Amino acid sequence: MKTQKNFLIEQDTQGEYLFEMANLFQTTTHLPMMIWLQYNSPTETGRPDCPRLTFQNNKATKHNGELIPISIDRNEPKILLNHCRLQITQTELAELQTWIRKNYDALMKVWNQEIDAVEFATKYMKE
Repeated sequence: MKTQKNFLIEQDTQGEYLFEMANLFQTTTHLPMMIWLQYNSPTETGRPDCPRLTFQNNKATKHNGELIPISIDRNEPKILLNHCRLQITQTELAELQTWIRKNYDALMKVWNQEIDAVEFATKYMKE
């Protein structure tokens, strides 16, 4: 099982650390929380079972380690942690889920490494 820290940073076979997520600030997404886009890049340590992104579990404008994974799903994005204590409201979570559904196709392009986070934010993202 990956810990919160290992979820963010995985070590490759040569001991180098791979940073596998790109963040989008609230001013870019117009969501109440910071978003972290993740890429599907197979490693020997394995990858998540389903496409996902991560959101900061509060409305802070700087990263503070409070990250929660959520599925990229066209119909029903779901939190992918058991027993997590949300520090955002259910309304804010619903807003994030709506944003994921609206941006599903483009988020899948990011996940599949067809576009990067900059291209997502500047050409594809729907508010």
